[in-house]
Amino acid sequence: MEHFRRLVVRSLVRVIFAAPLLLTAAEPGIRGFDFKNFEYPWLRGSGVPSSWKWLDAIPRSRVRLQNGNFTFDPTDPPRSAHLQLGSVTFGDLDGDRQDEAAVDLYYGTGGTASWHYLYIFKAVNGTVAPIGILKSGSRADGGLADGALE
Repeated sequence: MEHFRRLVVRSLVRVIFAAPLLLTAAEPGIRGFDFKNFEYPWLRGSGVPSSWKWLDAIPRSRVRLQNGNFTFDPTDPPRSAHLQLGSVTFGDLDGDRQDEAAVDLYYGTGGTASWHYLYIFKAVNGTVAPIGILKSGSRADGGLADGALE
């Protein structure tokens, strides 16, 4: 796993967050998945990060984005913590000639703190499975700005 993480870090040079999400049901493989309306593993109550860190394990709790968004407290959306899909970038990260997906989720606390999570997904038996999650540092500490798969 550590070798894979180093490979991913080396491969993630730029994630273009402004890139449009181009997913349709007609596209094969991982590119056909609707990451805008998808259930993501979620690490609860982890605090504001001051540095980048790969999560040691895939969290068991889940959140489901709808149209690229999730609000943690739907009774108070303006002040609630929330997730927003930033971008989905595809590329072969592990050399198996199959694309993986790097999904950028922006997390806002409902206050001034915010940071990104970068999920790496692999197509497995007709679905996608998370194989790594990077929690970037807070934007105040030089958080994730952009990246790409090369």
